[in-house]
Amino acid sequence: MAKALVWFRNDLRTHDHPALHQAMHAHDAVLGVFCLEPTWFEYRFDGVPKKSALQWAFLHDSLVDLASRLSVLNVPLFVKFGRPEDVIRALAEQYDVGDLYVHDLPGHDEKKALKAVRNVSQLKHHVLFEKTLLHPDDLPFPLEALPEVFTQFRKAVESTLAVRPALPVPLKQRDLGITGVMETDAIEARLPNDQAVHRRFKGGEGAGLDRLKHYSYQTRSLARYKETRNGLLYLDDSSKWSPYLAHGCLSVRHVYETIRKFERSQAKNDSTTWMIYELLWRDYFSFIHMRHGNQLFKPGGLKNLAIDWHADAGWFTAWTEGRTGYPLVDAAMRELKTTGFMSNRARQNAASFLTKNLGIDWRLGAAWFEAHLIDHDVSSNYGNWNYVAGVGNDARDFRFFNVIKQGQTYDPEGAYAKFWLKALKDVPSSHIYTVHTLPEALQVAYGCVLGEDYPTPLVDLFKSAARQKARYLEAAEIARRKRGDHDGT
Repeated sequence: MAKALVWFRNDLRTHDHPALHQAMHAHDAVLGVFCLEPTWFEYRFDGVPKKSALQWAFLHDSLVDLASRLSVLNVPLFVKFGRPEDVIRALAEQYDVGDLYVHDLPGHDEKKALKAVRNVSQLKHHVLFEKTLLHPDDLPFPLEALPEVFTQFRKAVESTLAVRPALPVPLKQRDLGITGVMETDAIEARLPNDQAVHRRFKGGEGAGLDRLKHYSYQTRSLARYKETRNGLLYLDDSSKWSPYLAHGCLSVRHVYETIRKFERSQAKNDSTTWMIYELLWRDYFSFIHMRHGNQLFKPGGLKNLAIDWHADAGWFTAWTEGRTGYPLVDAAMRELKTTGFMSNRARQNAASFLTKNLGIDWRLGAAWFEAHLIDHDVSSNYGNWNYVAGVGNDARDFRFFNVIKQGQTYDPEGAYAKFWLKALKDVPSSHIYTVHTLPEALQVAYGCVLGEDYPTPLVDLFKSAARQKARYLEAAEIARRKRGDHDGT
């Protein structure tokens, strides 16, 4: 019997892996492959690497862990540098592979890669879907009828919540006498070697399962999630499952089952319900991506609004480096660059400031997040940026985050700001988020002189928002008129 090959992508695990499970059920000889695509090692238009050192480190951990776990199943893993169509064709010829098992993904680049493999290989392709909690075939409506607002989507699916059961780790196969290959030199050359970078998360299925157990059963933090989820500083303020879900080190269905088991054995409350809502948000952005395709990446977003974005390279650089003069934004951006992570609350504020105050094209911010977040998921990242920028799925026309008030509300003692912004260490907590209003004498007394120790604000918070709101409303009115013309009204 011809061998089967499982192409691993954003599904770096052995538990609840439909492609691996089906391949090992149907074949007595299965191999695994992960392709390090050359385009991943390129630089963006602004000279920034497409992947940060922290992203490479998390991926490297995950691949090492996957290879170890597959070896227990006698499945050799080939981590190879090259275009997927070239790598897979070569392995198929070398090892007499007849079938390819792979999970489909909604991203443009991922679909392009799958199409390229199909075009050059003579393999029998088995393409499955596993990314979301709810399988697209199990939705109570076709994707074409997907609600345009999350709340409507949630209400439509939560009454039945038809979640397919998670699959177990497959039984091991016979020893094939084949040794896998780990061509990870290119990754290892890009691993962090800078003391300014802090590795907060270890990648891999094992680390993901440990984190799942820690947040749910060991600390019971899951039972307090709704109360702590907006916290900015501490590890257990939120689950931190997202890096493992993004790389597929954790199955979303296994996470869901863990929550349900926790509800039965420990506590069922608003926090556990809210966590399931978060999983549904992740689903929603994936389904939105599947429905609208590349419209998600266009300047006008899903609403196709021709907003007059402000182009200022200096402002954008200041935003990326945490030098805007607004502590919540600056702390968040420095945390991102140092750890590859920031909380959802921080992301919303950073994104709002870039688009609603600086008036800069949201796609620049989304691309920056893509190049730095270790939990980057293309559907969730670009969907969220559409949402915050006002060009996506939001019933409100102009959602503006007051980054001063948000800081005072969610970091009342200024601990988060002081942790990331050392210039503010001696500023009283009551003045952290209004430091720009302090008289010069107090600035000197607190060792935080604007323009010297800490940046002067780039813009006036409210005047800049008012200017951008006018631009937004103008674009929205033009779009409304065009729709009217198109409808013949």
